Amino acid sequence: MPNFVGLIIIIENYSMNKIIFISLLLISFISLNGQHQFKTGGGLNFATGVNVDYDEHDKLNPGFGLNLWACYEPTDNFGFEAGIIKYLPTTPPTTSLSLYAYYLDLHFTLFHNRIDKIYAIAGFYNSHYTFKDSDFAYDDYERSYPGVNLGVGASKSITTKLDAIAKAKLAISGRTQFILQAGISYTIN
Repeated sequence: MPNFVGLIIIIENYSMNKIIFISLLLISFISLNGQHQFKTGGGLNFATGVNVDYDEHDKLNPGFGLNLWACYEPTDNFGFEAGIIKYLPTTPPTTSLSLYAYYLDLHFTLFHNRIDKIYAIAGFYNSHYTFKDSDFAYDDYERSYPGVNLGVGASKSITTKLDAIAKAKLAISGRTQFILQAGISYTIN
């Protein structure tokens, strides 16, 4: 347990942007020969349970967003993925809400053939938001909620380089969320 607590302390002391950038950089320098695959992609994201409870503004729900990811698969059965989600909230004119989520996942293949793939997902998840309102005397604030996520993903080959991707995850943290993702993945090598 102390190692997990230490990890949370380290993560809260460093910008998640730096952690994601360094992770993507490290993945990009890994040798890509043999069965190794490097994929990148993006898509749409919908999450529940991300209401911001700042006084009467508890109805602000930035559940729709865009995501980008990079995935390194050293074998057909195992992969690493790093990604970022930018939520697109609708807010009153005097309110500013910015919500990002970052994740580092491991993929374990459950089923795989030449066209379809189904995989389990487990990893680290962090949601981070900044709230500002010019009409209130309250201080603006910024929050970060680190946690873990578990889920399942599926891919279907469109061409030899393009896959359609769908994922369902449960992110367990101070802001527990059910997350649905859909998008396109491009195989670089």
